[in-house]
Amino acid sequence: ENLLAGFHAPEFAKALLTPSFYQGTVGKSELTFYLLPDPKALPHLLKLLDQAKKKIHIAMFTFTHPLIVSKLIELHQRGVEVKVSLDQMGSRGASKMAAETLQAAGVPVQAFQGMPLFHHKWALIDESTLVLGSANWTQAAFKKNKDFILFITNINKKYLKNTVNTIKKDSLNCN
Repeated sequence: ENLLAGFHAPEFAKALLTPSFYQGTVGKSELTFYLLPDPKALPHLLKLLDQAKKKIHIAMFTFTHPLIVSKLIELHQRGVEVKVSLDQMGSRGASKMAAETLQAAGVPVQAFQGMPLFHHKWALIDESTLVLGSANWTQAAFKKNKDFILFITNINKKYLKNTVNTIKKDSLNCN
């Protein structure tokens, strides 16, 4: 299955055609969009993660960025429930060091056991902020790759419910 985000927002559509950055609202949701590489995107992500009060669930195909790993460990030690789901092959390959570092610090890391690729790239923070995009959480994604990352805060409750249901369904295939 794929997780898609759809909005009727002409201003946002225009922003997709121009490089860099968009910030605005759709309904009551606040959107912040970066075309990567953008030096402001990683600090924005780290700030949102740092604001977590209760829970962070991350699903990522490739996860290697040391600053994000360190932030998640810090949050876990602060009492935030952190859970990371990775692609099965990636958890034994490119993401292995990040997975082992997180696990050694007590952060649960699951490997997806379903279809051949667990190609998700999202995070749900306190069940009210969704981060998604084409970018894996790697240094290359934030510094070199042509990717995007979208932050949605004050997310629509119906959309959030559908997202959480997708998360739970996919998480059933993780160990």
